[in-house]
Amino acid sequence: MSPVILTPPPVPPPADPSSEAPPTLTVTYYQQLAAHFFSVLDEITAALPRPDSTQQVRTPGFIRTYLNIPLVFLGSSIDAVEQLPELQAVKKVDPLEGRDTLQLIEAFRPLRNRVAAFELDLDNVLDARQVTLAVGALDTYDLVKSFARDRTNAPVAAAYATLKRDLGRSGPRTKKVVAPPAPAPTTPVPIPVPAPAPAGPSPVSTTAAPAKPEGWQG
Repeated sequence: MSPVILTPPPVPPPADPSSEAPPTLTVTYYQQLAAHFFSVLDEITAALPRPDSTQQVRTPGFIRTYLNIPLVFLGSSIDAVEQLPELQAVKKVDPLEGRDTLQLIEAFRPLRNRVAAFELDLDNVLDARQVTLAVGALDTYDLVKSFARDRTNAPVAAAYATLKRDLGRSGPRTKKVVAPPAPAPTTPVPIPVPAPAPAGPSPVSTTAAPAKPEGWQG
């Protein structure tokens, strides 16, 4: 079941054939619907409780830093100011304005989440419709390309030329697989060989030769 629009956008009146004014472009239903959304968003935006224009302009980095402060800490600081006259004298936090800010955040945080969900939903609707049309258009292009082999069919050849021109480089492409670079050859590191020890005099034996026995004829 299609959603029902409670306040549909106005339909432009038909052109008066007797009028001498130049004809205008036809307004589509989706253009009317988008214009209706714009008018509603403008009305909502105008009703936002914006901060005082006299407040100091904050940089994006400054804002990101202080948005990390927990809300419970902000509420505790308001309680402390309300209870201690010393803090009320320095006027760093206005308790009334502080509680008003916390009430604003509590009430509008769900709305911010809803707006983010609407943005995601809108993206999905537009992308899905475009992808569906693109799939059919590419299939049509493939058929026309095959039909264009018959060079005697001039309308098909003209349609193929137009589609090929308009497709350009925006069509899907097969991602080219790039082979990883071959590893660089490694040069073997020579193992150092210790130099031979220098040659010295032959060692002299300290063991005395055995004495010849008496009567030995050698």
